[in-house]
Amino acid sequence: MVGVVRSLACQNCKNQRIKCDENWPTCGKCLRRGFKCPGPSNLIRFVDGSTYLRNDKGSKALATTPKTQKELPPASSSNAAASTARTTILESRPINDRGIYLPASNTHSSYRKFRLLSVPARLASTPEDRVGSQLVSSLQGDEYLAGIFTLLQHMPARVSHSPCLRDAISLFCSTYECLQRGGSTSMDVKILRDYGKSLRTLRRTLEGKQAGDLETFAAVALISRSESVFNPTWNPFNRSHAEAIVAFVAQRGLPKADYDFHSEILFQALEDLMFYSLGKGVAPIYDKSPYKEAIAEAMLRFFAPALRPYATPLIRILMEYFTKAPRLLSKVQRINRDSTSPLMRDLAIKIVNALDVDTDRARNALDPLLKKAFETGEISEVEATDPDFFLPTYYKLKPDRFGECLNLISVLLVGMARIRYDLSVMYGLPFASEIYATYRKECVEMWKFIPFRIQIFKTFGFRAVSMMTLPYECTQGREREYMNDLFLKENVHPSRLPTDRRELEAAMLLRAKAMTGRLPFIPEGPAPQK
Repeated sequence: MVGVVRSLACQNCKNQRIKCDENWPTCGKCLRRGFKCPGPSNLIRFVDGSTYLRNDKGSKALATTPKTQKELPPASSSNAAASTARTTILESRPINDRGIYLPASNTHSSYRKFRLLSVPARLASTPEDRVGSQLVSSLQGDEYLAGIFTLLQHMPARVSHSPCLRDAISLFCSTYECLQRGGSTSMDVKILRDYGKSLRTLRRTLEGKQAGDLETFAAVALISRSESVFNPTWNPFNRSHAEAIVAFVAQRGLPKADYDFHSEILFQALEDLMFYSLGKGVAPIYDKSPYKEAIAEAMLRFFAPALRPYATPLIRILMEYFTKAPRLLSKVQRINRDSTSPLMRDLAIKIVNALDVDTDRARNALDPLLKKAFETGEISEVEATDPDFFLPTYYKLKPDRFGECLNLISVLLVGMARIRYDLSVMYGLPFASEIYATYRKECVEMWKFIPFRIQIFKTFGFRAVSMMTLPYECTQGREREYMNDLFLKENVHPSRLPTDRRELEAAMLLRAKAMTGRLPFIPEGPAPQK
């Protein structure tokens, strides 16, 4: 086809008219000659730089800066013209021909960038090109998608390495595009076709040499996330992909230094690992010290550099409760089953006192972080423009994981306050009314994240609204009507919620009780066949 580059050889090898071994992201010829490899010539260009300039269309572009390495040979005029195509800049550390990340070129805090050239899918010459182009277009069109699913920034450079990852990305993009069209994901023919194909490719990969590759690990994480949106039988406590994720985490061990790709897979899989531990009643693998620190370090990178000193103690508390939550909820369930036992009363008092201390720790760590975030503009509180929204203001955040981390901390504070209140009322402990006032205050703080969660939900059906289950019991009147409307809108996707409002309220109250230990976790799923 005229105008489409058919060879995947890098431009350096083409200019020298030598055969490129296409061992991406740095081919062997460039590695031996000390050149900076530009990568596959028809989809990915690697460039160095640290400053941004405005191009003729007003969008941000990267300005290259001189390096100590040898300069690349000049590109042909046709390639220079191609570089003016629609582009996006995504962060990535340089890696060698074995896929291991190298130190940053100047300082430990600097990054290299790679530029993704968006090739129309109809012009792409290979399946890898088509899938890569589809992903790049999705990332360019939705800043929340790139900000929340940070794992995706590494995919275009790796799509040609693994058929398994290629088909998982295709499924993810098909699901995303269906959501943006407003269609029913569970009935979409393209999604079902891509789902079957991705599972077949995954099965073949697990039987071959690439079974333990990070690309395979990433593919499982993407398939799991996609399936949570379109599969009507999906439930958070019984996912076959979680078994594979646990095995991968145990097999791969800790991420190597500067290996962002591995760290972000580990963080993306955290939800699967948490629900797997709760559903199976087993000790979570992320409770082990090396994994706990690795996930905490990955989470810390989602904060701006100015916020990281303030975020460190808060992330420690959050990771502590990721590992402590299953045991804590199990104790609260025992208390509710045998509340008349003197031993249970003593246990309840011990839990209330411990949660009181942990609440003060979390609040004392969160307040300085929020103050600094307001100063730096990472978060702001604005007046509500939605006339149906029941609060006068809400939090406005950037489209990245920082808001997600803040929301998780808010969930933790609400959950601790609710458990303290329930146990205090059960045994007539003092200060129950003060604890309820604290619980109500934390719920209001969590509700200020609702507009942010709605935007995430629109991006990828992220079960974002379901996180508001925990403070549901605190809603009254107009607040409850608004929350019911939100939960009913989530039924566009397979969230397994009743459509009748009375049944919806009963279901949400049961979920809230399960999340605070008053009921056991009951795996969701289709009704058993009679």
